[in-house]
Amino acid sequence: MVRLESSEGYVFEVEEEIAFKSPKIKEMCAMRQGTDEKLVKSVRIANVKTKILKKVIEWLEHHRNDAPNQQISELSSWDAKFTRVNRATLCRLIKAASDLKIEGLVQVTAMAFAKVMKGKSPEEIRKMLGIKNDLTPDEEEQIRLENELYERMLPTDEL
Repeated sequence: MVRLESSEGYVFEVEEEIAFKSPKIKEMCAMRQGTDEKLVKSVRIANVKTKILKKVIEWLEHHRNDAPNQQISELSSWDAKFTRVNRATLCRLIKAASDLKIEGLVQVTAMAFAKVMKGKSPEEIRKMLGIKNDLTPDEEEQIRLENELYERMLPTDEL
């Protein structure tokens, strides 16, 4: 078993097979490994809150039989439901997955986030992400013209 401690001090006991789906957790455990194989490995995940760590573990458990580095082309119904959370939670999941090097979860959460952003204007995306617009009107016009050019260059079946 591996004990995963959230940034808030909550401890989850997770099967080693599940926890080690995260190369980062496996690496952290290897650095702490003692001589007694029966010792429970314990890792503090300092930058992941309890709620997010619980979701990460839920995803790892559901995907326990997935092949390593499996490429995901579309969200399964389970993953779509799993990622149906508020934006802040989704962003925290993306960050946790990235920090813990869980490639499948990075793909799933990024795809879900892309669906949230699809069809939004640059202004809507900036507002959604809390980004201040620092472009001049001339720069905005240049980007708009370049985007139109790129769209015309794409085959129509890709639009």
